[in-house]
Amino acid sequence: LTVRHSLLLVFVVQVEFFADIIHSVLEAFYALAQAAHQFRNLLAAEKKQHDKGDDEYLTGAYILQKK
Repeated sequence: LTVRHSLLLVFVVQVEFFADIIHSVLEAFYALAQAAHQFRNLLAAEKKQHDKGDDEYLTGAYILQKK
């Protein structure tokens, strides 16, 4: 190998190394985003369940008031 080829090989290896690091970081951010999305869905479901209980309570109060 010539010096030029050796330098090119080193450059390619470095680019691949940094591309792997960037890929790993992006995968970690994606996993974090997915976890946040699932957590947000869980909170929304709990709020909806809590709100449903409020609706049932208010419906009963409305019926009692009409009598």
